[in-house]
Amino acid sequence: MTFAFRHLFIIYTLLVGLNLWACECECNTNSFEKACTEASEIFVGKIVKYERSKYYQNAWKITFEVAKKWKGTHQKYISVYSLDECGLFDKTTHHNYLIYAYQHSKIFDEFVLKDAYVTWICSRSVLEYNYEMKSMDWYEKDLVRLDKQYATVWLFPKWLAWPIMGLGLILLVKILTICYAWRNLKNG
Repeated sequence: MTFAFRHLFIIYTLLVGLNLWACECECNTNSFEKACTEASEIFVGKIVKYERSKYYQNAWKITFEVAKKWKGTHQKYISVYSLDECGLFDKTTHHNYLIYAYQHSKIFDEFVLKDAYVTWICSRSVLEYNYEMKSMDWYEKDLVRLDKQYATVWLFPKWLAWPIMGLGLILLVKILTICYAWRNLKNG
């Protein structure tokens, strides 16, 4: 009797232990088209800060330094909330991530946080290369598709574009004037 009870206890412990390590990774990953339509921010970046959310115990606030952006604001650093699921984010490395961040007022159906960006394993966000999830191989393909679909977003406000181009034009005219004056002094 104790022998059978001991075996049942071991089997139960193993099953519960395996269930604790399991994650809810099984989902339908958003298609490229759906991700591009619904995401508020699409960018490649590296994690610069990874901290437990103050608002939700199972969520992380992950701050990225943006390297390239196709859609969204002009911020150089963006914070995104995510559940700690299936190892989407590797806290110890400095790899690039392709992030599709969605702006919601209700996050994870648990708490409300206005104007927050959210991403999750099924949102199409992906590590540059994830050794454990080789099936998530769309990183490079999506970069090419994003370059074709969007112009790269400048990481400074658009209103600065005209003054910068104007200064460039003034500089060009000034250089041409100096060259012309130099040529006249040399010949004259």
